[in-house]
Amino acid sequence: MGINCCDQDRKTFTCGAVGDITARAGLRLLRDDVRPFYTLAVQQWNARNCPVDDNTVSGRAEASPLICPVAKHPLFFHWVADPLAEVDRYHERAMELYAMHVVLFTSGNLLVVLAVLWVLFYLGFK
Repeated sequence: MGINCCDQDRKTFTCGAVGDITARAGLRLLRDDVRPFYTLAVQQWNARNCPVDDNTVSGRAEASPLICPVAKHPLFFHWVADPLAEVDRYHERAMELYAMHVVLFTSGNLLVVLAVLWVLFYLGFK
């Protein structure tokens, strides 16, 4: 995805299909469980690269125009070689999970019905 991608010492980015020359697009991150961590990374970047002094939003900004861009609404992506194939894999996996859950529900429901019928038969209801 995009965790531990940046090497601070060598100033390189190594996540996703970065080394693949056929990579042509990114997929937007829509997972709500990890988005706060990505937002925290953006805030850390802003804090490290835009220290509070006379030339930042928090400072007086009198010396010169603002030079620190602030990411108010960042969007997060992960780089992939073929985004359409990736989306198709998501769809196939979802259909497999759906089919598995339908089979499990049907089997469980059948077992419950058979158990209730057995109890009713055992108690003498016909």
